Amino acid sequence: GNPAAALRYADIATAIHAGVGNRGFIAEAAHVRANALAGGGRHAEAIADYRAALEVIEAELGSDAPMTIVILGELGLSQVEAGQREEALATAGRLEAALASGGPRDLTRATALLNLGVVLAEAGADDARAEPAYREARAIYAATLGPEHPDVLLCDTNLALIANGRGAHGEALATLERVLTIQR
Repeated sequence: GNPAAALRYADIATAIHAGVGNRGFIAEAAHVRANALAGGGRHAEAIADYRAALEVIEAELGSDAPMTIVILGELGLSQVEAGQREEALATAGRLEAALASGGPRDLTRATALLNLGVVLAEAGADDARAEPAYREARAIYAATLGPEHPDVLLCDTNLALIANGRGAHGEALATLERVLTIQR
């Protein structure tokens, strides 16, 4: 909740890890720094740190490793926020490929799927690409956190927006009314 303080500590960690020379720790510090920048609305700056972290993590752990998937989702969100729609769609394609390899059905995957759906929707991709991501994220969140968890409701809201966009207004309205009832 305090991006300025998080950025200060990320910069300290970056300096320490750079002195030690451990690439994994340097990448982790870059990831933390990127999150701090993004949390402060400085998405254009965050993108460089996400890319730096991604380069190391992907090289060391692989393109479908959980940390790679996490960073790809966050990078895509920052690219959307920075107005880099084409880059965001390219990142979404990489994330789709990484997720297609399978992996565990855990909260890391659910968050990556939710981020994927948001990136696709906000960058102007066809809803047919975003909808399955939201549905799978919703299923994982509901099974893990319960059907009324805020992350489930966020997926439901996004699915309602897609339904509304394809003309299924009754379905969208029913979903949004259910979400509102739970939130109240």
